[in-house]
Amino acid sequence: MRGVAKKAKPIAEGTFLVCPFYCKRSRVLGMRHCCWTLKLLASLLGLIALSGCVVKAYSGATRPPEEISEVTLRSSGDAIVEGITIDGQSHHAWSDNYQLLPGKHDISIRYRHEGSPTNCFGGYCDSAIQYGSCSGTITTLPGRPYLVTIKHTHGYVTASALAKSYFDLTVRPDEQSAGHIACAVDNTFDRVVPDPTQVR
Repeated sequence: MRGVAKKAKPIAEGTFLVCPFYCKRSRVLGMRHCCWTLKLLASLLGLIALSGCVVKAYSGATRPPEEISEVTLRSSGDAIVEGITIDGQSHHAWSDNYQLLPGKHDISIRYRHEGSPTNCFGGYCDSAIQYGSCSGTITTLPGRPYLVTIKHTHGYVTASALAKSYFDLTVRPDEQSAGHIACAVDNTFDRVVPDPTQVR
């Protein structure tokens, strides 16, 4: 005689669809605890992705948030940040949030983007990689966020420094601009990357 199958416990509303497929094979955790663990892990990963890497770009002991300024670096279009120098100190390109002391700061951002096609033959072209830098001075106030953006559109690279965070829709009314950053092309570092599909 076959045993009576036990009725499965209902899963809480809003649970990820992946839970039943993954957790039903889990022999360590029950369905409810397994799904809760997955949701917690996904939330933590989301927070890490949004927050990015924060770099302490000032010397001395760590200061509280109300005594420092946080600068967020973003790029748009096909511009890729190669690195950034703040007050003469270089930082890795994977960093996108920098904690600074209030005041004036010299900033220089190295970038690259895909340039105009060259050596076109038979419908295929080489890709010219264009290098350049954006440099200027920004002024920050304590306890406030700032956003520095590099944009490549229609063949031109521009940069802006705004008194706002990445998530703010508008700049602060009492602090419209954080400074001026100008961009220039560096022709000495041009490189041509051949198209692997090109047949000559």
